[in-house]
Amino acid sequence: MNRHTEQQLLNFCAAQHGRFNAQAWDTLEGVSPEQKACAMLLLAHARWYGRQQEMQSLVGEPSRPQAAGRLSELASRAGFNCGRFAQRLQARLWSSTEPKR
Repeated sequence: MNRHTEQQLLNFCAAQHGRFNAQAWDTLEGVSPEQKACAMLLLAHARWYGRQQEMQSLVGEPSRPQAAGRLSELASRAGFNCGRFAQRLQARLWSSTEPKR
């Protein structure tokens, strides 16, 4: 995944954290279905994201066959670095909630 696509997906996931909309995942453009599936699977198992139940429901929908399977295999095929993505998203979320001085 290139930097532009990663940034787009980070922006989207940060917005979803604040105001979740399951249908928005279907209309997100510029990110491959495999990369979206990686983000969905990652966030469905991330307590720190705060939307675990919503993400698990989203991943479990029968209309999302690309989200089936193991995250590590899908991430390898999609060029999705799970650790890097999680770290960057956490930093963004935490910096947005940190009190300003």
